[in-house]
Amino acid sequence: MTPKNNQHYTFSELVDTKTFQDLMEKFYACTDIPCALLDNSGNVLVAIGWQEICVCFHRKHPETLAKCKESDMEIARHLHEKKATFFSYKCANGLNDVAIPIIIENQHLGSFFFGQFFYDDDSIDIEFFRKQALIYGFDEKKYLEAYQKIPTYSHDHVDKIMQFYSGLANFLIYMGIENIKHRKSAHDATLFRQFAEAAGQGFGMGTFDAEITYVNPALCKMVGETEPDNLIGNSFIDVYSSENQEYLKNVIMPTVLKEGQWTGELSFSLPDGRHVETLENYFLLTDENNQPRYIADLVTDFTEYKKMERELKRYQEELEERVKERTAQLAQSNEDLQKEIGERRKVESALREKTEALKISNRELEEFAYVASHDLREPLRKISTFADLLSKKYQSHLDEKGERYIYYMVDAANRLQEMIDALLHFSRVSRKAFGIESLDLNTIINHVLNDLEMVIQESKATINYSDLPVIQGNQKLIRMLFQNLISNAIKYRKDNAPSIKISAIKESHTWHFTVTDNGIGIAPNFSERIFGIFQRLHTHDEYPGSGIGLSICRKIINQYNGKIWVESDVGQGATFHIVLPQIINRSS
Repeated sequence: MTPKNNQHYTFSELVDTKTFQDLMEKFYACTDIPCALLDNSGNVLVAIGWQEICVCFHRKHPETLAKCKESDMEIARHLHEKKATFFSYKCANGLNDVAIPIIIENQHLGSFFFGQFFYDDDSIDIEFFRKQALIYGFDEKKYLEAYQKIPTYSHDHVDKIMQFYSGLANFLIYMGIENIKHRKSAHDATLFRQFAEAAGQGFGMGTFDAEITYVNPALCKMVGETEPDNLIGNSFIDVYSSENQEYLKNVIMPTVLKEGQWTGELSFSLPDGRHVETLENYFLLTDENNQPRYIADLVTDFTEYKKMERELKRYQEELEERVKERTAQLAQSNEDLQKEIGERRKVESALREKTEALKISNRELEEFAYVASHDLREPLRKISTFADLLSKKYQSHLDEKGERYIYYMVDAANRLQEMIDALLHFSRVSRKAFGIESLDLNTIINHVLNDLEMVIQESKATINYSDLPVIQGNQKLIRMLFQNLISNAIKYRKDNAPSIKISAIKESHTWHFTVTDNGIGIAPNFSERIFGIFQRLHTHDEYPGSGIGLSICRKIINQYNGKIWVESDVGQGATFHIVLPQIINRSS
């Protein structure tokens, strides 16, 4: 039936959609080029190869599905109203869709769609897709994996694909109207040839007598020929090796004619001696009455793949042998490990006993330090008092040497008193349980600076801090911590005025504080020693003090399962790092 200018047809009346779907599925299996064919009512007649990101995400969520439908309607409207021959549209989901109208005898019967891709000159913003996943609740990892699968094409390649699809659709419609063998137009054949020649895989057509009627350049090159004309008219069976020729005649050809297709592996040898292995898909092209007309063949060169497959098999066999050897070794190692575990358990049991004994010893030592320092205060007070009385009462009877001895006695007693006070202070931090509360660190630092107001003014020190967080801890301990660090920064200064900066960074589960100064600095090899009790790097005359301040700092930090360390060098100032948990266990 030949269409007239004033006669109307529907797309489904003119094309065998089932055959077209089967054909495009075979084509997609070899080329990975998707398509969709829609009539003017929006019915999907043929669809193959839609991208995972659209099928599994965009068309599953109601809001992104609405964007997809908006794209479909915009393309259809443009093609219908503008009578355009080609229309490219970027949907709101960030992917390109392209469509060509199917027009027969001036009738717009439907549209051929090719979409869900990027152009090679698109500015692709992955953050757009990350935002999509966040907004619509997609699994970001799976969504971005689907995004990575989106193909990229050049404009020229897309033009050829759409030209081919348009020509192929027209080609099949005319097959339904009249015998395609007598009505195939030169235009359709040209479009088909353009696409076939642009394809990277081999494609050929022939008669049922195995006479070659067409080969594309890729297939021509694959079989070692330079010109397609050297193959057209010959038998495609003669291309293959002798054992495959018999297989083609006796198995493949009967299977294709009976079942409509055959897919499998074949091989042939080139004139230069090279052996080519291929994956081939033979299938029938039929007319509207489902009568076979041609045999088509899609060919993929699998030579390198088969070579890798054989290598993989060899490696697999070697691996299996190694696995056997390794399994035996592991069995022996496991036996040895069980023995070692038994020994380690004994060691761990002994270690636990020693650890418990050490805890008891530490508690006893802390108790001893507290009691000893407390009991030493009264004798020491008497030494200091009587030395002072001796100095006053017998001053006129003492020579210069005697006065110097009494000075040494008093000075030593005062320093010992200072050390005992520090030891008591240290012991109280260890022995006493402190409550946990929320603390505004800005307020804590303000209190510390008020306490140190006189020394700050005398040294002309500047302390910079702002936007410090609210943390958990005990007010007395946290105040003592920062007072020790700030007073040390002022004490161990150079000739210039001290400059101190306090800052905080929120990490995953902790607060990371830094106290930085421009003072005399600390040699790196002393960075751990300074936290020991009564450990001093300078004489008492150079820098007075008990040498216990940083020990107390570490003791406080340990109560909260935190960390404290210093980064410094001589003359370069120092930065003390303090890490405290954001949430502190109240049993700490």
